[in-house]
Amino acid sequence: MKHLSLFALLLIPSLASAQSVSLPAQVKGDAQAWVHVKPVKVDGGPVKWRIDPELEEILPETFLPPEAAKLFVGKLVKGGPGKYRVEAWNAKGNLASDIATCWVVIGKGEPQPPTLRAKSLTFVVLGVTQHTVRITEDAGFRAWLKMNGVGVYGISTKAQQDANPKFAGISSPAIVLQDQNNEVLDQRPLSENMTIDDAKSFVSRYLR
Repeated sequence: MKHLSLFALLLIPSLASAQSVSLPAQVKGDAQAWVHVKPVKVDGGPVKWRIDPELEEILPETFLPPEAAKLFVGKLVKGGPGKYRVEAWNAKGNLASDIATCWVVIGKGEPQPPTLRAKSLTFVVLGVTQHTVRITEDAGFRAWLKMNGVGVYGISTKAQQDANPKFAGISSPAIVLQDQNNEVLDQRPLSENMTIDDAKSFVSRYLR
């Protein structure tokens, strides 16, 4: 009986630490129509979203709890009918959930050509300041990058920056994304106001 009670006590924290988001596998819609993607189940904190840039997002904060659902307009910004990825995740404590995927199918859902994808992120910080450390040394952010297949690198001296012509002209401090051929995809100043969510949003556009 004592062994059973101890097992139950050990099991309860394990169950309590679980975090997850479930989405429908697929949602269909027509061009210029509303498509509603709503989590089937949420266990943990507010849901974070990564939305295919081809979809035009309509924020539902004025009429729906933002953690419960997102609304999408089926009208595409850059293309015709297709199959588009919507991803969601959340966290409980410092642990992120697995990423849930829902496919938004517009029309017949023909696949779209692949877009540029980030393979590495480089912190260009010539001189450490408190606001850059909040981002560059955040273990959760680094773990999230690794989970999404993005390597993390750093340039901390002018000599290191000069040795890589691709980083010429990038002002410190900044975060820089590169593709599989090490070409610079995008960059963003690492400002005092940047949060971890801001950094994730910047990277997420290149994770398709």
